Amino acid sequence: MVMPNALIVVAESTKAFSVERTDAAPYLAVDTVNDELEITGDLTLTGDLALTGDLALTGDLTQTGDVTITGDLAVSGHKQSQTMLFNSFNMLANWVNAIDGTARLPASETTQKFTIPISGLKVGDELVAFRIVGQIESAGGAVTLDADLRKVTKAAADVTDASVGAITQVSVAADTAVDAAKTLAAVTTVAADFQYYVLVTGTTAGSTDIAVIGIEVDLNRK
Repeated sequence: MVMPNALIVVAESTKAFSVERTDAAPYLAVDTVNDELEITGDLTLTGDLALTGDLALTGDLTQTGDVTITGDLAVSGHKQSQTMLFNSFNMLANWVNAIDGTARLPASETTQKFTIPISGLKVGDELVAFRIVGQIESAGGAVTLDADLRKVTKAAADVTDASVGAITQVSVAADTAVDAAKTLAAVTTVAADFQYYVLVTGTTAGSTDIAVIGIEVDLNRK
């Protein structure tokens, strides 16, 4: 959807394009681009754009085709929604690594824990929601599973460790594919001096077990 007063760039080749407003006739046409291009508003691009120089865009970029920029690209106000996957387990207690890459808790265990580091984040990322994914083998017995997204902060006396949001008491009494989600009460912006992980806690009855595939985190990346 093109918003009113948005800018539309129609690129017919890497040597020529035209710029027009949606509420008026085209007011600018450029045969070659060898300098900086500054756009205030949204940019909708149909075709390919080859730019020698810098592009500064305030607004959103909607692209159909290829964009080649020789220079710097500065975009203000744009966010890209992504889902990142994490399955690097820090095994604790009686959780074990299985040959298929899952973390497994056998039968007859009580409040056993392990952690999943949330690595690969960038400063400015906005954490929106997360899910724990796996399977519970119940065989009619009671099984519970918890996942707590936590933030560790540096401090002089000792690091602090606080919950950001938790999935509590996934409780089943039948074989279940686990895909439990938590939308954070407030978007959490990643900053320097903080690290994130998920604390997983499981309890199994006799003849039951839990397999955790990993954690999925929904975030906005600028």
